[in-house]
This record gives sequence, C-alpha cells and structure tokens, in this order.
Amino acid sequence: MMKQYLFSFEKEINSESIMKNLKHFDEYQHVNNHFWGKGKQGEIDIWWYDDFESEFQIIVFNMSLKEDFHFLDDQKDFDSITFRFFLNLEVVYDQLKIGKENHSNVVVYNSKRSVHTTVPKNQKMTGVTFRITKSFIKKLTKERWDQISDIIGNSENWMIHETLSLEMDRILKDIIILQSGIEGKYGLTLSKSIELITYLLIQIVHHRSNQKAFRIDDDLMVELFKIKDQLLDNLMDPPPITELSQEYGMNIGKLRNNFKKVFGSSPHQFIINERLIEARRLVKNTKMSMSEISDLTGFTDSSHFSKEYRKKYAIAPLKDRKDKSKIL
Repeated sequence: MMKQYLFSFEKEINSESIMKNLKHFDEYQHVNNHFWGKGKQGEIDIWWYDDFESEFQIIVFNMSLKEDFHFLDDQKDFDSITFRFFLNLEVVYDQLKIGKENHSNVVVYNSKRSVHTTVPKNQKMTGVTFRITKSFIKKLTKERWDQISDIIGNSENWMIHETLSLEMDRILKDIIILQSGIEGKYGLTLSKSIELITYLLIQIVHHRSNQKAFRIDDDLMVELFKIKDQLLDNLMDPPPITELSQEYGMNIGKLRNNFKKVFGSSPHQFIINERLIEARRLVKNTKMSMSEISDLTGFTDSSHFSKEYRKKYAIAPLKDRKDKSKIL
C-alpha cells in the first residue's frame, strides 16, 4: 500500500495544531511564525499569520514530499471563507482536479464543508491559504458587498474557482518570496495579502455580480471540473458545447448555467478568458508581434484579438505593452 501523509485541521488553526501535524516528521520545530518539518517523507515549511484576531488568517506553505499528501480541512465550527491559492500546481480537491502547470488558481469555499486535498508524491506544493470572516470581507468590499453577498454569504456547501490574473499571480509570488526573511516580512506579507484578496474580490464581482446563492451536488461538481480540464487541454481547438453536452449527458442549458456558477463564465467565455490571460503574459513579457500572439493564442485574426483584449483589460494590447509595468 502506498504511503500517505495526512495533515489535518479539525478545529481552529493555531501554533499547537500546526505542531501536532508536524510530529510526523523526524525533525520539526518553529521559530516565531515559521514552522518546519523534515524527514524521510520530505520537507514542509509553513508561515502562519494571525494578526487580525482570527478575522484574517494567512498560511503560506511550501512543501516537497516523497509521499502522497492528504490534507483534511474540517472546521465547520469556524464561520469563515477559505481562499486557497496554488502556484502552478495540479491538486485533487474532493475528486476535483484544480490547476495546471503554468496556471495559478484559487478555490474559494465556505467552512461548512469538509474538504480533502490530495497532492501526488514528488510534486512540490507552494501557495497561500486565507481564512477570512464574512464581516472582514464586507469591510474590504464596502459598497460592492451587495453584489456578491448572495454567493459569499451562502450558508450552504459551495465552491468556486478562478484563474489568477497576471497581477494576482505576481502578488502571490511576492508573498512566497517574502518568507525567505526579507526585512519587513510581516508588514509586507499582510499588505500584499490584502492586495491579493482585493484583486480577487474585484474579479469575483466582475464575473459573478448579483449571482444568486447556489448548491451543486458533488457528482455534478466533479463533472463540471472534468469539462473545465477538457477545455484547458484543448484551448486552441475546444470541443463544441453540443459535443460536451452529449459526452456528459447534460443538456446545453444546464451545462452552461452550472459551469458559469462555478467558474464565473460560460464555457465559451472561459476559453476566451484563458486565451487572453496567456496573451497578456506574451504582450507584457515578449517582443512578439500582435499578429503572432493572436495566432499563438487561438484568435481568428489580430482584429478579433485586439477587440477581445480591449474588452477585458480596457486597453489596447500594443498600448499595454508600452506601459512600463512588466508582469512576469
């Protein structure tokens, strides 16, 4: 039987519960907010921030394990929203495959559900988890709260997925780099964490403004994530929705509506958004021509590419390139 490593939080997260999990390692200790373990299983580093009296908790993690990693998040008594950001990583979340190599992602869910995460052995896992109370989210969103209150305030079991914009990807990397001991680590981690969550909430408002509360059963959720993976694997030549409808035994209306609830857009718009994220990375970080980028990312022509780019980013691609802010 394959060895497994289980890491679980069944009640509140604190230094004692983190150290309890690290006891599986041959060596483990913590200094200030840095917890680490090392042994035959591999290595794990965790940085824990709880400076807002449990309203806004931050857990930065960097793990490289030689055994399958299983994480159980079961904090039903703690009324909060969990935001889990993964950096260029594929993990399995309650049978749902999250993320792709070179794709940073976030899953958001409420604390009313138990969530199991699996990472296969020999895969590095890096990212940040935030646990934020609804009242703190309301402070961050202010007048926009009413536009997302139905979904964020939903007391049912729910989960949504977002692909990170280049700005969010950069901030996520900054937070991880800060843990190496850079002067001002605490203040900069807190400020960049609020910046990251704010960018995400803006994106959620744009994708899900006035979306109603929903509940999708686990079997259907698994099917929707399989459809998402199929689209990501075939971005340049995606299967038509009629084909997906037949393959998954779901009528087109149900497929489109439920996909939008979880991923914030229809399957067609999801494809365009993913292409545009890659296109913007190429615009900002390469010297490729706009026509080359258009061809490479699957747009019919440069005119169509520019139109979609302006619609999403409110700036023409060539003008965006001339902007001095480079995004890696």
